[in-house]
Amino acid sequence: MPARVNRLVRSVIAFAVTGALALGSTTVAFADETGSDTETRRSRLRDWIPAVSLSGEFSAQTQESAVSSSCDHGGPGGSILAPCTQGSVTPGVDPRTLPPQSFTEPAILRPSHDASDLTLWPSVGIEFQLASPILLELPFDVDPRLFVSGSVSASFPPTRTIATEGNLGTISLPEVSRPIETLSTISLEGVGSHTESVVQTLQYSAQVGISIPIQYRGRTINIKPSFGWSRFSLDVTGRVAAAVKDDVNGISGSINTPFGANIREIYLRDKTTLDVDGIGPGLEVEYIPGRFGDFGAAVFVGVNAYKVMGDRDVSLDDDVTFQGGPGGTINPDDLLLEDTYRAAWEHEIDPWFFRLRVGMRIHYMPQ
Repeated sequence: MPARVNRLVRSVIAFAVTGALALGSTTVAFADETGSDTETRRSRLRDWIPAVSLSGEFSAQTQESAVSSSCDHGGPGGSILAPCTQGSVTPGVDPRTLPPQSFTEPAILRPSHDASDLTLWPSVGIEFQLASPILLELPFDVDPRLFVSGSVSASFPPTRTIATEGNLGTISLPEVSRPIETLSTISLEGVGSHTESVVQTLQYSAQVGISIPIQYRGRTINIKPSFGWSRFSLDVTGRVAAAVKDDVNGISGSINTPFGANIREIYLRDKTTLDVDGIGPGLEVEYIPGRFGDFGAAVFVGVNAYKVMGDRDVSLDDDVTFQGGPGGTINPDDLLLEDTYRAAWEHEIDPWFFRLRVGMRIHYMPQ
């Protein structure tokens, strides 16, 4: 009996020792594996992560514009409150027979006008981004990184017509059967004024920020506040098309051609470029649904607001002079009185512009 008990005790001890050794081996192996995974994760967190993205964008900014035009003389009896005229103010008197001192007051060529416009323009952008190693390890895998990025965008902007007055085009006579001598200046078509603006094709941006990862159902969502810079150029063009005619006022004819048959076409134009630089805050939300080998695919949506730095307005002007012939005040080309015509345009952009971006990004994250 004691021998059988001794054998049983020895068997139990041997089983216990064997089980302890096996458990110890399993624990050591698990500890080694866990330590290896932890070290691998820490190594990855020390990596720099480059990325490239393609996005569709919409930008928005309010613009304001104003236009005015005048003539230096304006015809007899003309004043700053009356339109430019080459017609007969006094019945039966041809103004071309009056002395030059009769024409000293400036007058309005086309009505002044001002307006504003909310300008929207789409673009497609490519961005290169570099994220730093983590700044610090926090619970729940919230490991923030710094990032910097630079992008270039190709825009497809519409031409915005602002401060439109009249029906600017090619000056022409109305399609009527009446003789030209019986038509008035205001019956001429294609006259008016406006300001045009169009964003140039290329836009440039850069930003620096912090990426804060949040784990949700095994997926990563990066919250990325940033501060950025953006630059684009705006082409601004001012146009005026006007005409004056020797309107009939009780005159049957004079000088070389019948009074009322002479028309002067006046085209004024100027163009300039406004370079716009802005800085301001931005926020992006990036979702990384998974990895494909060494690459992580992500989709994102972001918005930026930029405060314009530097000039926000431009001024344009143009003038044209119709001079009198030798020893007189009659222009030999159109047989109307000499005069100078002037136009001025003012264009201003809002202090802020905004950009919305939606796109896809590929991260390089080696295993």
